[in-house]
Amino acid sequence: MPLDINTALTYTPVNKAGDTMVGALAMGGNDITNAGNITMAANKYLGLSANSTNGTVAGQLWYDAGTIKYYDGSTTKSLGVAGAGITNMNGLTAGTQSFAIGTSGNSPSFVSATSTHTLNIPMASTAAVTAGLISKTDYDSFNAKQSSTLADAKVWVGNSGNTATAVSISGDASIANTGALTLATSGVTAGTYSKVTVDAKGRVTVGSSIASSDITAALGFTPVNKAGDVMLGNLSLSSVTSDPAGLVAGDEGKMWYRSDLNTIRYWDGAAAVSLGVAGSGITNMNGLTASTQSFVLGTAGTDIGISSAGSAHTFDIPTASATKRGALSSADWSTFNSKMSNSLASTKVWVGNASGVAGAVALSGDVSSITNAGVVTVDKTTTAQSNKLLLLMVPVLLPPWATNLTALLLAL
Repeated sequence: MPLDINTALTYTPVNKAGDTMVGALAMGGNDITNAGNITMAANKYLGLSANSTNGTVAGQLWYDAGTIKYYDGSTTKSLGVAGAGITNMNGLTAGTQSFAIGTSGNSPSFVSATSTHTLNIPMASTAAVTAGLISKTDYDSFNAKQSSTLADAKVWVGNSGNTATAVSISGDASIANTGALTLATSGVTAGTYSKVTVDAKGRVTVGSSIASSDITAALGFTPVNKAGDVMLGNLSLSSVTSDPAGLVAGDEGKMWYRSDLNTIRYWDGAAAVSLGVAGSGITNMNGLTASTQSFVLGTAGTDIGISSAGSAHTFDIPTASATKRGALSSADWSTFNSKMSNSLASTKVWVGNASGVAGAVALSGDVSSITNAGVVTVDKTTTAQSNKLLLLMVPVLLPPWATNLTALLLAL
């Protein structure tokens, strides 16, 4: 019997209960679906399709011009060399990270936790906020403030009625319309003096040359000669448990040792910075190589985008609309929130009524029922209308070899 079937087919069929192919199987561009594990034989390769069109089903994998790509269900992503990406961003080490916007805090700040970097920008008008966003109302209020019109060489001074009034500077000084302030003479001849005497107003009234004894007396010690000298004691970094207070831009370069952190720190002109192991930080972020980088929030464009220039990464999130993908506005949220709920009683269906409003009804007429899984049962009773379905026979056209095989099987 099997040999007769093989002879009729002119080939040996594959047993669907399990079998081993002895030749290549070409699918002709058709899909293989619902497969279990696929195990490659030794010294064989898994070939991906060369495809420049992105996939649309989660898990699809393809090769595109030197890059292996996959679709994660919402975005096409590229696979890269292991370890070549940024391994730590703002303290987070998750393989996939994201940005979010918030309004917490008293000034603009970044909060990075788990795998999300949240940029908090509070409203500047909120109590205790030191820096933040300005509202349209505040902008209009500020824009309506004092005019810039002011007579030549006049200055604004508050009068006894607490109102800004234009007056001329007089007394110990005068001012030009260029802003140049000229002090009245104090009686000392113009020149350079290393030691001076001043009056109650801070004006120099006596000038003379400074002596070395004046310097050592003021310092309380003998200073080192920069041309060369011999120290009589040790010179070391100060050891503290907190950063010095009151440092300004002019203090740039000052250095100290934090004994509580076991770290050498220095003032860069704006903030205290810890020295670390050379080369351990991120050297390139989104194409920028500046040692200090920042994030900026914008609303430009028709889609969410990131542009990096100089030392700043700008995240543009436009307001979502029919032509823009972006943040949902309060007005749109209210519109979406007022739409119809998806609550629907079991086996009911939504049908528009005569007023053009969707209403929940039960199927009737030529359908006897519908399950809550969507299975419809047609009324097939013989006592119903004459045009209802009583019996459906579907002719099946078999190939000649199948007809012969059927006859053979019936003869056995």
